Amino acid sequence: MEPSAAGHPTPRVLRLVNAGDGPQTSLLRSGNTPGTRRVVRANREASRLEDDDVRWVFAQQVREALEGGRAAILTPDRRRDLVAAGVRQGLRPFDANLVIAIVQDQAREPDEAVNAAIPPGLRMVRAPRPPAGIPSLAVVAAAILILAGLMVATLVAWLMG
Repeated sequence: MEPSAAGHPTPRVLRLVNAGDGPQTSLLRSGNTPGTRRVVRANREASRLEDDDVRWVFAQQVREALEGGRAAILTPDRRRDLVAAGVRQGLRPFDANLVIAIVQDQAREPDEAVNAAIPPGLRMVRAPRPPAGIPSLAVVAAAILILAGLMVATLVAWLMG
């Protein structure tokens, strides 16, 4: 009588396909798979977290907004406001929600020392990109002066003309 007929499931055996020493195996052993360098670089960048880092600042805002002690409750309206604040600071909505979840999870830990530290998962949230295309005040002032000079020169040429 077979084991499956007796009510026992047939045991399944997992096996590695193409387990030989082909080119794919050597790539996996060497750690040089495509994209590995990008992942290593992203992990290094994410591991650095300064006091003025947007992720840390936003995490502090979330921590202050939590209600209910270790229950770490956020009302839907408050959560929506926090996500909007995170987006204004440069985080993507997904990353803002992820920071909220990380801070809530940490707040539910009974150990106070854990709650005072930087949440370990916070380092894995993508850092916001700096805003692109915002010119400095000096550049704007110089452009205004150049345009004003051109307008005056055009007006004088027209009047003398």
